[in-house]
Formats: sequence, C-alpha cells, structure tokens
Amino acid sequence: MFASRRSSQPTTQCAASTSTIAPLTVAEIERYDRYFVLLDKSRRGVVSIDEAWLLFEKPRLQLEQLDIIWNLVSVGPDNLLTLPKFRVAVHLARLANQGTP
Repeated sequence: MFASRRSSQPTTQCAASTSTIAPLTVAEIERYDRYFVLLDKSRRGVVSIDEAWLLFEKPRLQLEQLDIIWNLVSVGPDNLLTLPKFRVAVHLARLANQGTP
C-alpha cells in the first residue's frame, strides 16, 4: 500500500506483538474524527490512501510500518477507510511513532 508509493518492491515484513493497546479516549476519538472530516472533502464517508497519505506520513514511520497498519485495519481492494477504521489506523500510527510495538 504505502510502500508502493516509493518502491515497486513488495513488503514482506510482518509484525507480531503481544502488547495491549489502551482503548481510545473520547478526546482522541473527537480529534481523529476532525482529521477524517478534513480529509473526506467529497463527503463520501470514506478516506482513500491518497487522501490520508499526508497525515500518515507526518509521524515519519517506516513505510513497512504504515503497510502493516493499513493491513491491520483490513482495508479492502478499493483502499478506502471508513471512520472507525480511520480512527484505529491513526491511533496505531500515533502509538508506533511513540515506540509502542
């Protein structure tokens, strides 16, 4: 997904973790919802990989990490995120940026 933006080589790295992720707080949900509304300019109720790219690139995560996050939220072949999946993806990116495995 994201790795294909800079490289045509497939990503083969997998991540396995037994860490527990704390539930989203109300403040985090509200913040992620505001991001979603800003990115969903067409008001379709979904955000594409292209629309989300700049937000997910900001944490300076490795492209492999972004691919893993994208796959964890089960993005379909259309590469679109619904609001709940977007919340999870942004939260995982934030945690990964903080060093949470």
